[in-house]
This record gives sequence, C-alpha cells and structure tokens, in this order.
Amino acid sequence: MHVPPPVATFVAAALLAAGLMAGTPATGRAAGPKVAILVGPTAITDSTYVPFATNIAAAARATGATVDMRYCATPADALAATAGASIIVYLGHGSGYPNPYGAVLDPTVTNGWGLRNPAVAWAGRTAGCTDRVLKYYGESWVGANVKPAAGFAMIYSNACYAPGAGENEAASPASEQTALARVAYYSRTILRMGGTYYATDLWQGSAKLTQLLLTQPTTTYGDIFKAGNGFSSGALRRFVHPQLVGDQVWVQRTPDYAGTMGYWYAFAGNPAESVADPNAPPPPAPVNPVARYSGSDRFATAASISAASYPPGVPIAYVATGVDFPDALAAGSAAAATGAPLLLVGSSAVPAATAAELTRLAPGRIVLIGSAGAVSESVRLMLARYTSGGSVVRIGSADRYQTAAAVSSASFAPGVPVAYLATGTAFPDALAAAPVSGRHGGPVLLVDPAGLSAVTATELARLRPASIVILGGTGAVPDAVAAAAGRFTAGSVTRLAGADRFGTAIAISAATYASASTVFIANGMNYPDALAGGPAAARAGAPLLLVPGSTIPVSVQQEIKRLGATRAVVLGGTAVVTDSVLQQLQGLLAQ
Repeated sequence: MHVPPPVATFVAAALLAAGLMAGTPATGRAAGPKVAILVGPTAITDSTYVPFATNIAAAARATGATVDMRYCATPADALAATAGASIIVYLGHGSGYPNPYGAVLDPTVTNGWGLRNPAVAWAGRTAGCTDRVLKYYGESWVGANVKPAAGFAMIYSNACYAPGAGENEAASPASEQTALARVAYYSRTILRMGGTYYATDLWQGSAKLTQLLLTQPTTTYGDIFKAGNGFSSGALRRFVHPQLVGDQVWVQRTPDYAGTMGYWYAFAGNPAESVADPNAPPPPAPVNPVARYSGSDRFATAASISAASYPPGVPIAYVATGVDFPDALAAGSAAAATGAPLLLVGSSAVPAATAAELTRLAPGRIVLIGSAGAVSESVRLMLARYTSGGSVVRIGSADRYQTAAAVSSASFAPGVPVAYLATGTAFPDALAAAPVSGRHGGPVLLVDPAGLSAVTATELARLRPASIVILGGTGAVPDAVAAAAGRFTAGSVTRLAGADRFGTAIAISAATYASASTVFIANGMNYPDALAGGPAAARAGAPLLLVPGSTIPVSVQQEIKRLGATRAVVLGGTAVVTDSVLQQLQGLLAQ
C-alpha cells in the first residue's frame, strides 16, 4: 500500500450518508453502466481511502453511472459489487509480485485484493476497518470468482506495487524491470478475464480514469491512459507484455503527489481497444527508444547483448575472460571488424548464461582470446561442444601487449586504413574505440605508457597502416610513444582525447560519426558490461559513449543531441547504469 497524503478524516455519519457501512451498496440514481468501488481494510482506510472512494463515486455518478461501493469489503461484498460491473476500482492493501516479503510467487495471496476476512470478528465500526481484519485474496481467487461485464476496466488505486512502485521509492526505488514485472503479474488475470488494466497512485487519478472511460467510449484505452492524471510522454516506457501475446505493459517513472520519483502510473492491455471497440487488433509491438541489455552478472550481460544483436548461425564467436579487461579489449576490435559477438567466461568454467548463448548462436568456430593462464585449457575444450564444427582457436601470449598484437596479426591484413593505439593500463579509451575499429577496419593495439614495446612495433611494421590514431591524452599515451609509432605509417598520426574518459569517448564519436540513429551507453568507471557492447555497437553502426553510472554529463548530452540519435542502448543493470540515466535519455533522444 502506498500511503497518500492524509485528507479529511471521515466519521460514521459521513460514511452512512455515502452508503459505505459494511455490506451496504451505495447506488446511483440511474441505471447507467455499473461502477464497483471496493474499499479494503488498511490503517488509513477512513482517513484517506474513504475520501478517495467518495471522490471516485461522485465522478462516476456525474456521468449517469450506477455505483456500488463497499466499505471494508468482504469477499461476498466484492463479488456482489463487481457482478456485471463495467469498471472496478479497488482501493486498499496490495500484495503484488515481486515484493520484499517473499521470493516465491503465490497466486492465492498475490496480485489480487486485500479484503475483510469474514472469519475475523469485526464490530462494524468505521475505526475498525484496519489491517487487523485484512486477508489477501490473490489472482487465482479473482480469476475464478469475479464476474464483471465483458470488456471491463480494472483500476487499482494506491494498491501496493500495482503501478510498479515499491513501498519506499525514496530509499529503495524500483528498477524498470521490477516495475514491468509487477504490472505484468498484477494485470495478467485481469487481461485473461477480458478486461483492461490501469493502476495509479496519483491524487484523483482513479476518478479521472473512471470519468474518461465512462464519457469517451470511442477513445482507445491507450489514449485514455495518456489523458489521465500524471501522464508524461517523456517518461512513458512501453513493453510487450512478457506473458500475454498481443498485450502491452506501459509504465512511467514520474513524481507522485509528494515529488518522490517512482513508477506511480501504469497500463496493461491492448492500447488500440476501446469501450466501443473491444476487439480492435493490437498495434505493432512497441520499439522502446531506450533499451537495456543486462543480466545478473557480467557473463549474463554479455550473453544478453549478444542475444539482442546476433542471429543464430554466426560464422565466428569470440570468447575472452571476464575476470580482467585487457584480453577482451583486444578481442573487441577483431570481433567488431568481423561482425562477431564477444562473450565472457571464467578462468576455469563456462558460465551457464554464456553456454546458453553459445548454444543459441551455434557459431561455426570460436576464437578464444587469452593464454592458458587467463582461460584454462579445460575451458577451451568445453567451448568446442558449442561450435558447429568443433573448432576452437586460442590466441594468447605472455602479456596484454603481446596478446593484442597476436589478435591483430590473426585478424587484420597489411595495409589497414588505420591502427588505433590505446593504453594497456586502463580500459575506458579502448572500450570506446571498438565500434570505430569495426567501422574503419583497423585494430586496437595496447601500448605501454613507458614506451612502444618491440612486439607492438613489429605488428605496426607488418600492418603498415595508412594512418594511426592515438586514443586518450598524453597521460595515457605519451607523445614519445606516439612519435615512435609514427615511424610505421606514411600517413598522419592524430590524437583523439578529452579532459577525461567521458570526453575521450566523445572525441572518438565526434571524429567518426556525422550522425547516428542509435547510441550505446556504458558505465565508464567499470569495464565488464561494456566489453561485449563494443562489437554490438559496431554492428548497429553506433558509437559507444560512457557515463559515470547515475547521470549523463552535459558534454555527453550534447554529443547525443549532435548525433541526432532516436534510440539508445544501455549496457548493464541498474547497479551499473541507474534508471535515472534511462529517464534522462528519454528526454534527450530526437523525437
């Protein structure tokens, strides 16, 4: 239950006048569409939910609807009130899933209604409609027993988790995926019953929705949602319903009455249907302007990126350790140049997520980057079972510089148009280079700030690049190293650098892309989630930009606007790149 601001305390006389005493229906004067309003027992039933219910009833009656409103409703009250109802509004305790109190979904008590337990003694006093007489009746009970009118609308008003928010958004905000899951679970029974679903925790939100549904029968359910209190086009996130074909879930993270950010407003169903046209065909599946590719850990995130970016039957897949960054950085440019995915493994095991994705991909062969000290021989042998031909080639040497040179030697022919040089002691500059490496067909070589190593010099001599691009400032790749590398090209040696890692990624993007419809966003302070993102960004023709994790620097915002991007892909879960970054991206993307 989300607790709204206290409003006037109602006394018994007011309840009697409104017809709200136990088991007493309050009906309208005309035989219009039936609206059922169920008020469940909570600590704030009388102080808050009764005024809300009275407000909703007044809005319904003003349209000529018949209202059946039940105070401290029992299951029998609920069934009587909802029989034949065109609109059902529930106010009270919610028990949605997932919630903080249990990891196991129990449909007998979750995703339904909190009602008065008829087995508990109750004096019938207004002050007695509290949690003490509460019992949850979950989705299985609702689906089996409630018999509303065909094409009914269900409105959850201030019921915990129903619109996706948690109980304390300020301290523990719900992630987008959690909000989606909550609305999907809460709505699935309603949708299977032939209804449509709304949930709102906004003052007068339910009254407005009720009024719109009763007075605008030809307006689509989606447009009614957009006309409701609290709608924000910039915050709207649309998803395919994860459990029901043809239905959608809409959530938005916006401020509630007190200014707390959270998922306070949601819709589920077919947004093309309406009261007048309950059988309208569903619209095309939504394409979200901001997508998040993530998993439970770095291995699962890499698998998620691959699954979203590559079809089965790829000719080649690259695999590197997810425990450290240098080998995967070297693999990124080769994977990007060949249009191949990059997946991560442990030093001695193939994680389940990686195994599942390799099974789906069924690559013709696998290239394993890193020595046996980084990825054991047993892992190499395990990887063979996931290829269509059983071929696993290892490329690895004694250190990161030699491995990068070996990857370049195996992947790029002499005469490449460009070679990129980035420090091997840190990851951000080389991360941002993977997409442009794939775009221009040149390797990323790692260099030691202390001097150009012999193995890197040998590889540059073999490559004979038409030009060399230094990535990062002089603190990352000193001028002396750049000058030494310049001996191996007849063309220019240029440097792309910014004031920090975020600025360098911007410089790489600005020098490469006149425009881009998609941008990839990764945490620049932490490498694992972005490793697999570079090749995927290259495949999408997108730059990879870096953010601190919880905000988007102004300079990055400016680059996104310059590119004219209409879509963004965020790499990693909410612990890596927060939902607030997704919200900022919504407003930045060109409409």
